[in-house]
Amino acid sequence: MVIGKRHGEVVGQVLKGISPSERERKQLEDAVRKILQAAENAAKIYGMKPMLCGSVAKDTWLSPPEIDLFMLFPESLPRKKLEEYGLQAAKEIFEKLGGKCRAAYSEHPYLTGLIKFDEKALEVDIVPAYETSATNIKSAVDRTPHHVNFVLKTLDYGKCRQDEVRLLKKFAAARGCYGADLAVQGFSGYLCELLIIKFETFLGVMEAASKWRAGVVINHVGKKMEREFRAEGEPLVVIDPVDPNRNVAASVSVETFYRFAKACGDFLENPGARFFEKDLVQPYSADEVEQIIAERGTRFYAIRFPSPELQPDVYHSQMRKALFRIGEIAKKEGFALIGKDYCAGRETIILLEAENWMLPKIMKRTGPSVFSRHAEDFLNHYHGRRIFIENGAWTAILERRHHLLLELLKELFSSDMAARGIPKNIAKAMEKCELASGDDFLRLAKRLPEDFRAFLRQYFEKDLNVAR
Repeated sequence: MVIGKRHGEVVGQVLKGISPSERERKQLEDAVRKILQAAENAAKIYGMKPMLCGSVAKDTWLSPPEIDLFMLFPESLPRKKLEEYGLQAAKEIFEKLGGKCRAAYSEHPYLTGLIKFDEKALEVDIVPAYETSATNIKSAVDRTPHHVNFVLKTLDYGKCRQDEVRLLKKFAAARGCYGADLAVQGFSGYLCELLIIKFETFLGVMEAASKWRAGVVINHVGKKMEREFRAEGEPLVVIDPVDPNRNVAASVSVETFYRFAKACGDFLENPGARFFEKDLVQPYSADEVEQIIAERGTRFYAIRFPSPELQPDVYHSQMRKALFRIGEIAKKEGFALIGKDYCAGRETIILLEAENWMLPKIMKRTGPSVFSRHAEDFLNHYHGRRIFIENGAWTAILERRHHLLLELLKELFSSDMAARGIPKNIAKAMEKCELASGDDFLRLAKRLPEDFRAFLRQYFEKDLNVAR
């Protein structure tokens, strides 16, 4: 696809709307100055160096800005003391500025919260880290200052600009691809910055990414890595120039990768400002739900339960494991699921779509040849069952434990689910689940809030075909 005048016009139009105004810049500068002043006072007490990090430090932020303040402690400080001093210093900074904060957790705890500046509240993270060399980091957050320094030195090379990063972040966010957390499994801010450094402009990224297929490797380092990255499970590999043995794009799932690639191709084919705005998913009407279920000819199941109180990353990780395990259990019993997904909110609703939901009460198990040395084992295993020979092989007729998927699901949710591989927090929450299928599912879908019918639209209309 040829990039033309229309692409440039759209990019220019969008950039006017997302570029920080002089007033916003001034407000942010004042806020940063006050935070750093408070941090300098704490630094004298706790022996650390404050450093502004994140998109604000690199001037790649979108409104509203989020401020990341790192407190760099000497390597000699024990890990336990790092956490203790870090949390205490962060608490004092928040208190001095009249902010409200709470503890959050990465590899070690940090504080996050809101601080009000000139009637405007800004989100602030204050993170303890070690001041180390790039080759001797002790935890993942120790890399962040080195990432900042690399971007500051490199982003303007080849006429790259911070505005190009803003465009890419805005585009990725609108397409549901921005964020390295487990809810999104997408592109981090640092990854967006590296892509602009590599391809120079937002349109350069669009052109390259529209042709991506799983297994892309981008090496900023330009030398052989100590470890070989495998394409399997890593659709996009972007070597960290600060740490050549780390994939910056490790958080990007296969689905997010292709959603991004498709969006890039769609934008090049028919550019418009709409690509930088989140799609408002129109919920299905009750009649539309009934029609599409009838057309598909499959059977739907909804498992509904109160969402457990977990950190978002923990919740989404455990929900994905739970879905996978439910699929495995169904498959082992002979039931094929066309699709499975979950709708998250104050309550969780697992959606299962089954290709077959009723099986014969009996099944045939074909064993070894009558001449096989394993034949006796087969006969002993099925002692007391009706056995015959078919095509020269021992064959047994067995009764199924469950011939209805609904029965299997009821049995699963009334059993010790943790013992059957469902993550314990999800298993505990599912003890109070409600199960609906068939007509009950349809009635449930009609009476639940519109969020669920919007979720159903996304499920039914998902399309990641990148062929052009």
